[in-house]
Amino acid sequence: MKKALILVLAMTLALSLMACGSPTATQNDPPPATTPPASNQTQNQTTPTTPDNTQQGDTTPDVDLSAEPIVDFEYRIVESGTQIEITRYTGSESHVEVPATIDGLPVTRVGGFSKKDDFGQSLPNPLPVSIVIPEGVTQITYEAFLNCTSLTNVTLPSTIERIYDRAFRDCTSLENITLPEGLQRIDDSAFYNCASITSITIPSTITYIGTNAFNGCASLSEVIISEEFDLTKLINGHLLSPTIFGNTGLSDEEITALMERLRPSFWNN
Repeated sequence: MKKALILVLAMTLALSLMACGSPTATQNDPPPATTPPASNQTQNQTTPTTPDNTQQGDTTPDVDLSAEPIVDFEYRIVESGTQIEITRYTGSESHVEVPATIDGLPVTRVGGFSKKDDFGQSLPNPLPVSIVIPEGVTQITYEAFLNCTSLTNVTLPSTIERIYDRAFRDCTSLENITLPEGLQRIDDSAFYNCASITSITIPSTITYIGTNAFNGCASLSEVIISEEFDLTKLINGHLLSPTIFGNTGLSDEEITALMERLRPSFWNN
């Protein structure tokens, strides 16, 4: 009897010890780890992109490829950055049209068609044969077309105001050039030795004609002075010299008549 009682107590104690060693969940235990939904995981890994696969921060400016570059002229910016002066023609065309604008600025002065050697001496230039100078140009600069021996035709704009010294000197083939109304000055030797010019009309707006302006124009046989020519606008000085029309196709009597028409007071004193 005693042995049976002891056996029961031993088994009861063993079961109690086994129950105490077994772990149980409590309220303080952290919840088990969970895996985020697949949709949320994908959203967090997405990298923003811009349309057309262009990277953000690309600020490359658009380039206008439609504008044609000026390749046949060298030039400089004048008048406080508002106008262009052409200083050299580098092309090889026989017939040249000067651009009206360069880099968005108006061309107002034209020159640089003459050629010179290393010592600064003029060389014959076979180009161009004809040239068109656009509206807006006001000046043909010093020696602009000096010794352009093949130049036959020049078209001047109505805006031209001054033709500088020796601008067309020794253009021996020049036949056709019209001096438009609005032209004010023809400087010294501007058309010296233009041996093929046959006729010139002096516009009414002229205020100055320099020494030898048309000297050596061997074929010049007609000079027309505009009926609106205003003597009161003339600047005293070189206009008084008969050498303006010296060595031309005009006779001495014709030159005298021209000078009387241009400046009668000179011949009457």
